[in-house]
This record gives sequence, structure tokens and C-alpha cells, in this order.
Amino acid sequence: MKFNYYKSALYSTAAIALIEWIAVYYLVSRNFERVSFSRAGIALIILFGLWIQSNIARYLGAIWFLILVASVIWPLFTLDKVNLNFVVILFLVSSALSLFVSYTLLLSKQFTTEFLHERETQPKYKKHLGKIFIVVAVLAAVIATMNDIYHLAYN
Repeated sequence: MKFNYYKSALYSTAAIALIEWIAVYYLVSRNFERVSFSRAGIALIILFGLWIQSNIARYLGAIWFLILVASVIWPLFTLDKVNLNFVVILFLVSSALSLFVSYTLLLSKQFTTEFLHERETQPKYKKHLGKIFIVVAVLAAVIATMNDIYHLAYN
């Protein structure tokens, strides 16, 4: 059986999203006051984008995963003492998967071939979902910008 890079990237992204949501659930259940849902939410958005074969999700997802790796690895080298708890271990596993997915999305020629083949043979509903995905992403960016402007002006 031949190794499928597209499916491995898709499943690894699903694993990253699951790990991120487990970490969020763990932190919320421990009554942490500041829990960010952005890491977990963006992982789900990237997963959806890869599923519909979006080039935007492919490249921005790879960049996002590299940023996540840097955000986990940087404190390991700069802090004197690192407390290895459940969430830190989850983020380390997520970082390892993120590194693999980033490499696959950006540098794997086999993934590129499989991704292009999937895009050419995808059903029509995925093409329509891709267009909706772009519209929703633009609207979300506009809403986030308006929210920031409002909070900067009135706070």
C-alpha cells in the first residue's frame, strides 16, 4: 500500500486540532482565567481548508503551524526551569505533529502531486464550500478588525 501524503497531512491536522481542544478543555476545567480558543479554532479552520483542498489553507496553515512550533519551543530554551505538566506535553506533541504537517504542506513534492489531483477530481460541493470558505474568512477578518477598532476607540 502506497503512503498517501495528503491523507497523512489531513489526519495529522485533525490530531493537532483534537490535541488543541483537549488542552483547552483541560485548562477550562481547571478554572484558568485566561484561556485562548484561537489555537484550537484555527486548527479546525485549517483542517476544513485542507479537506476542501484550499491553497490558502495549505500555505497559511503551514505558516501557522510553524508559528505554533516556535511558540512552544522558544520558552523551552529561554526559561531556566520548565514545568512539564499535562498541557505542556500536549503542546509538545502538537508541535511535533505541526512540524511534520508544515514540512509536508510546504516542501513535499508527493503531497503537491496528490493535492493537485484531489483538487482536480473534487466534487462540486467542495468547490462551492471553498468559495464560501473565502467569503467567511474575509468577513471574519473584517469583523475582527472592526472589533479591534471599537475596543481601541472606547477603552
